[in-house]
Amino acid sequence: MRFRFAAISHALILALALPLTGYAAQDSSTDRLIAQENARMTQVRASYTLMFAKAYVRYPQIPAGVLEALAYNKTRWNPVLPTPAHLRGADSGHMAAVYGVMALADGQAPFSNQIAQAAMLTGLSESQIKLNSEHNILAAAALLARDIDALGIRSKSGGAPALEKIGEALRNSLGLSDYAKSSIGQHVRDSFAYSVLSTLDKGVDDSGVRISSTNVAFEKVFSMQSLAVQKARFVRLDVSKDKVETSAFQIDPISETLVDKAPFAKSIDYGPALYVQSPNENARAGGNPTHVTIHQMEGFYAGSISTFLIPGGVSAHYLIRDSDGQVTQMVRESRRGAHVFMNNDYSIGIEQEGFKGQSGWYSNATYREVIALTKNMCARWLIPCTSVYRGAATDTENVQALSLRIKGHQHFPDQGGNRSDPGRFFSWTRFADGISGAVSNPGVLDSFEAGEGRFADTPTASGSTVGISSASTAERNTARVRNGSWSQQIQLVDSTATSANYQVRFLSGGGNPAGNAQLQKAGGRLGFWAYTAAPGVTLQMAVDDSDGTERSVARALPTNVWTFVEWRLDDQAQWNPWAGGNGTITAARVTLDAIWFLRAQNAAPIFIYIDDVQFKVQ
Repeated sequence: MRFRFAAISHALILALALPLTGYAAQDSSTDRLIAQENARMTQVRASYTLMFAKAYVRYPQIPAGVLEALAYNKTRWNPVLPTPAHLRGADSGHMAAVYGVMALADGQAPFSNQIAQAAMLTGLSESQIKLNSEHNILAAAALLARDIDALGIRSKSGGAPALEKIGEALRNSLGLSDYAKSSIGQHVRDSFAYSVLSTLDKGVDDSGVRISSTNVAFEKVFSMQSLAVQKARFVRLDVSKDKVETSAFQIDPISETLVDKAPFAKSIDYGPALYVQSPNENARAGGNPTHVTIHQMEGFYAGSISTFLIPGGVSAHYLIRDSDGQVTQMVRESRRGAHVFMNNDYSIGIEQEGFKGQSGWYSNATYREVIALTKNMCARWLIPCTSVYRGAATDTENVQALSLRIKGHQHFPDQGGNRSDPGRFFSWTRFADGISGAVSNPGVLDSFEAGEGRFADTPTASGSTVGISSASTAERNTARVRNGSWSQQIQLVDSTATSANYQVRFLSGGGNPAGNAQLQKAGGRLGFWAYTAAPGVTLQMAVDDSDGTERSVARALPTNVWTFVEWRLDDQAQWNPWAGGNGTITAARVTLDAIWFLRAQNAAPIFIYIDDVQFKVQ
């Protein structure tokens, strides 16, 4: 994709945030707060583009987009500054302090002192690197350029090498100290590098964050086993025609992810989770767990796993990666972790990736997994899912009664007034409704008012898309809307490499059933509003059924008028087979896979707008 920005003057930014996800069950107060942060951060982020550009000029060995993807995976382009309480070991003090939009570490385990190293490379002071966004970006670029040069992989002209050649430099950019470079440490470093490259492969286009999509050959960077552990999406696979399978690996045709037939160590307690054992655990003194504690890491996934591996430190039972909901278990549920002080004996802890002062970390994938994991534990340990906090989200300690079984870190007693996670951006209504089963008819799935929601991928993210180039975009728009203040604008740009007509699979929730809401077949109607000025556009929807994916019959989109298109889930005549499907929705519940845009090839870009993707039962 190609983006243009207006440069604005830079001011020191310490506490702003990026919104994410639209969802009907989310409480309106959280939606409003996220929307406010969204508007503010969109303006702020415009200044970063010039800063990134300056860093590339100074360090031309860094491939385009890498700095932006690093910042996105560490902070969502939202500068971090540790609080005084954090620095003295109080609020979230168990996590290493990091600084700035690039989240550079100052030497607290498990990280090396990236700030001191960057100061030597750039001549900047440590204070400048910590507190000034432009200098912080330049410092991160200097560290990355050093590691690229150490690999001896510059192009013959002295410019940037191919993305696939900088894998080891990306692993190093996590900043783990030498002790962490064990086999588990290598897994953690792979996880971080994969997240960065996956961001580049998919692209990001939301709330002022602009990262162009670039095809990445993941198999040139990681072993097949590592890719299977990461559930890597081979996004250029045409799953309707091709099947990739070896004696050890295969492609899941629905999620388009690589599956290892002899997988990485898995959790015994919770099947979907990976298992990496923390040394910081022991026997429970009080018998079986009776409570669940919801945390936010005050850090990023790979770094938090490494932190929980430090002997004598802290731990939680589960960690959730925000980008795709990957879960890692580090303490057996029957054992005592170290995450909630005097309450560890009876509680199971779940850590969600991100920083509580930033709204951009509670993705649909995170909500999906924290809800599924909590429900699973409730059933096994007989913890009532209805005994859950439903009050306001706050950034302060807010002690609740011991009888309330499922609540945040900030709601437990004996925390010394120093614990405030998961913070004001976590929707307790959405979480509580999810674990209690209160949401059966979700209504509007994505309104685009607070963010791109489940439609955060670019139009070329799926390998099933043909005819358009990676310059195609999907971004929120205020100029043409059907309801509210925002819609989603899809720009389809022709690919000169093919004469194929456009078939665009615009993914919902990454095209993964686990990333989407459950929709009832009986009486279910699925649809959305759409608008275009281009003649000849037809629309389809695809749903993931129990036996594969089904695609709806196509509906023509009239020009220059907002049109509501809808399909009935229980009408066999409205569905055709695709990717293992049989043309009939057989399951009692399905999930939305994608919206399809179909049209003949066109030399000029085509714009399509969608609004209020919705489901109802009638």
